Amino acid sequence: MQQPNSSVRFDAVTVRYPGTDRNAVDGVTLEIPHGSFTVLLGPSGCGKSTLLRTVNRLVVPVSGSVYVGGSDVASLDPVALRRRIGYVIQAVGLFPHFTVAQNIGVVPSLLRWNAERTAARVDELLALVNLDPDRYRARYPRELSGGEAQRVGVARAIAAEPELLLMDEPFGAVDAIVRSSLQDEISAIARRVRATILFVTHDVDEALRLADRIVVMRAGRVEQYGTPLDLLARPASPYVADLLQTRDVVRRLGLLRVRDAMRPPAGDSDGSIAADASLRDALNQFLSGAQRLGVREAQTQTGILEFDDVRRALRA
Repeated sequence: MQQPNSSVRFDAVTVRYPGTDRNAVDGVTLEIPHGSFTVLLGPSGCGKSTLLRTVNRLVVPVSGSVYVGGSDVASLDPVALRRRIGYVIQAVGLFPHFTVAQNIGVVPSLLRWNAERTAARVDELLALVNLDPDRYRARYPRELSGGEAQRVGVARAIAAEPELLLMDEPFGAVDAIVRSSLQDEISAIARRVRATILFVTHDVDEALRLADRIVVMRAGRVEQYGTPLDLLARPASPYVADLLQTRDVVRRLGLLRVRDAMRPPAGDSDGSIAADASLRDALNQFLSGAQRLGVREAQTQTGILEFDDVRRALRA
């Protein structure tokens, strides 16, 4: 059986909006691997949202090509393409006269799923985003808080099991506490659904917390592309160093994840820690007497972490 491929490739993509004197996206060439959580990061106006929207053809480049799973999106029917791709925006865009269940079931119904399958999927997704199906499936968008509406928006975007999910500043309109909770949810969902995720934000902490890879953009171009540890340890320019505040050690400890510093599993351990935990959490365990932590993910040990690994990650 052929393996799914939702990789995204930008080949010299350039976008210029009518009436402007510069390119919004300027010759971007970039490859996003299948199954990765990649964040497009930068200030307003840097071109990150425009680049994202070339993937589902909401924006058409003046030159260059965008490929999804090896297929040039310009050669695909835009409606069929968009039904394959989940899309979440800050404004959510729930249909006000549809219930929560009807909103989540929109794309499955367009794909002609039967009612039983769609209903089961709605309940599964409501549970996945921590909304009780019995309480929420019959509610209308006006009866939801901002955070609840965003959760429904995420559920709707992944309802038809897309292999590619585009998220454009999805949590920008909610308060800090709800935002943190939603970040935890999307991180857990990313691990579970194994989709390729492209996520736009101007929030550095959000990018470092969520991303496998980060694309730092500036004036329509890619300034640096790499893992969070790569960018913090080896910023490619003063712009990247200033944006990520790379000299703030305490901040780095709180944002870097254990998986960024762990080594392959070997030997015994005297404690354990989740791969998604921060290096600050790991340091607290070392200060409490642990010498060697087993790193776990989904109940499986995937690595080992010692204090020297934390120190090496910071010293890099």
